[in-house]
Amino acid sequence: WLHGAIAKNLNAKVDVTLNSTTTTFKGFEKYNFDDAARNFSAEPQPIFDDNINEEGKAKVKADIEVKNNAPGMLLAGFKVRVFEQGGAFSTDQFSMLYSPYESYVGVQVPSGAAFTGMLETDVDHIVNIATVNSDGKPVSKNKLKVQVFKIGWRWWWDSYDGDLASYIGNEYKQAIQEQEISTVNGKGKFKLRINQPEWGRYYICVTDPESGHRTGQTVYIE
Repeated sequence: WLHGAIAKNLNAKVDVTLNSTTTTFKGFEKYNFDDAARNFSAEPQPIFDDNINEEGKAKVKADIEVKNNAPGMLLAGFKVRVFEQGGAFSTDQFSMLYSPYESYVGVQVPSGAAFTGMLETDVDHIVNIATVNSDGKPVSKNKLKVQVFKIGWRWWWDSYDGDLASYIGNEYKQAIQEQEISTVNGKGKFKLRINQPEWGRYYICVTDPESGHRTGQTVYIE
């Protein structure tokens, strides 16, 4: 036990647990790449349960299953255990970023008024869109789906943190604005206009159907 000899043919187990983290890319710090309307939680996944070899080594292929419910980049926490024949084990834990998507779409809403951040009704507002690969390099995309939803007053006052995903999933039946746009070299934009008397809080959602990634941001229009 801990005397430096090679540990041969011992059983090893590796589990991974995924957690949400903020998705950021260099040069796109002002863009939001995470979707607040997607709740994500995951139980530990076993990705390796086998013996190490005669040299005390093993290669682990992390076949991680996420599907398309991740709000953006994830933080993968790995727990590694190697078991002695008598039952005792050595353990190690580490984390790294995990990208569940091949590309990402980001949204940048205008800053609005200086003190409140509100946008005005009856005015055209330009919303910028960015598309990048998992390494943060700009990529061109076609047929991005833009949707704008109005958030009801009841949700606004009665909601709790993290409830936006539940509200959107249960309440949204139809977008008040919907269109397709494209990006060139990672940049695109669309026009947002809300006229009186439809002031209130809105949720802007942009989906890349090719990669499955979606981003969203709330905005208040007064």
